[in-house]
Amino acid sequence: MCEKYCYQKVIAVLFLPLGMLSALIFLIWEYNIFGIIIFIVIYELTLRTNGKRLNLYYTYTKENDGIYIHHNPMFIFYYADKDRLLRYRSDAIDKLIKKFPTENIFSETLTLQQINEDMGLEKENVKVNFWDRVNSYFITVANARNIKRGRIRRYFTRIDAVEGRKYVLYKRKNML
Repeated sequence: MCEKYCYQKVIAVLFLPLGMLSALIFLIWEYNIFGIIIFIVIYELTLRTNGKRLNLYYTYTKENDGIYIHHNPMFIFYYADKDRLLRYRSDAIDKLIKKFPTENIFSETLTLQQINEDMGLEKENVKVNFWDRVNSYFITVANARNIKRGRIRRYFTRIDAVEGRKYVLYKRKNML
């Protein structure tokens, strides 16, 4: 499926931030609308005041079955390799274990599956909707390292081909 439409996706996702940026500049210049900037600032302040921002790359949400860690970079564009992402993820998990020692910590991903499987983490398949895939495309393009190394097409093909997986990053200890 991706062979036919992959270039269109790459072009669309690469130019989406540029289009958004030019639209933002036009709105600010023409109408003095700072709504988008204000929204981003308020969103980041909310994450920080609620304590849900763990570090530059990760946030979390608490749900019924445990805590879910999310790759949510603070800045729209960033430059990170595998080691840096894993280091920040490990730091985020350590913070969550200190904050919630009796909760399981999970991660749902379309893009880091091979890394998680190499680490031997427990997994289960989860349903992925359209917006999860769009988010994965955007996160992939937002990492400038992927653009520099020319990996966008390969990662988009992988995102299209795989099912979503939920990994157990930390399993609570029985408190009996």
